[in-house]
Amino acid sequence: MNRRRILMTGFLCSIVVSIAAITLESAAIDWPPRWQVIGNGESGVLDITVEDSGVVTARLFEESVEVLVSGRHLVIHRDTGRRTEIWEGWLSVEKAGSQRIVAGTISVDEDGQTRVFPWYGTPVVTDSPSPPPVVAAPASPEPTTLTAQEQPAEAEATATVTGGPLSGTWVTMLGERMEIGQDGKKLTVKTPDGSSHSGRMTGAASLVVGLRKGCCSGTLESLDVIAWSDGARWERTD
Repeated sequence: MNRRRILMTGFLCSIVVSIAAITLESAAIDWPPRWQVIGNGESGVLDITVEDSGVVTARLFEESVEVLVSGRHLVIHRDTGRRTEIWEGWLSVEKAGSQRIVAGTISVDEDGQTRVFPWYGTPVVTDSPSPPPVVAAPASPEPTTLTAQEQPAEAEATATVTGGPLSGTWVTMLGERMEIGQDGKKLTVKTPDGSSHSGRMTGAASLVVGLRKGCCSGTLESLDVIAWSDGARWERTD
């Protein structure tokens, strides 16, 4: 067993011991209970539960995981069956008018090698213990199956989403505010740094905007939610 695996094994053992020793001090931490997270090519929900006894439990991507919470520091031990992952993150300081985030690194131990990836999450506001339902978008051609030139004439004629244009203010998972202007099928996105990016509706519920090189195409999950091809989500704020 090489030195790296020995160190990783010792680290995992220390986490298990720490989890068993969690006290009521953890219960005083104001951790939002549900998070939308993205890391290492996966996206989904992280649920954190603090019992009255002080014991902390968690579910990541709908699977139970071992977790340690200490102040604003979070450590998750996830075993997928073919690799071991250590998710380590820190909760941002709560400030009036700003969205809290958790961000950190994922150490992946696979085939005797350890690699590190970034991850981040934003709180999900919901009163239900189950993930919020996804509102189905109107039937339309999939944005990945047809190019803009291949879209039928009917799609071009109905490019504006039923119920109103996309013009307005949208917020990202990191709390950034984006301004979208729509003129028929033409779109303009203004980012917080003041730069403008052009785009267009490619279908009744699909769009493409040149936010950066190779990105991005988007799909309207509802009239107020855009899901982007890079895993990001924007929600309307006005």
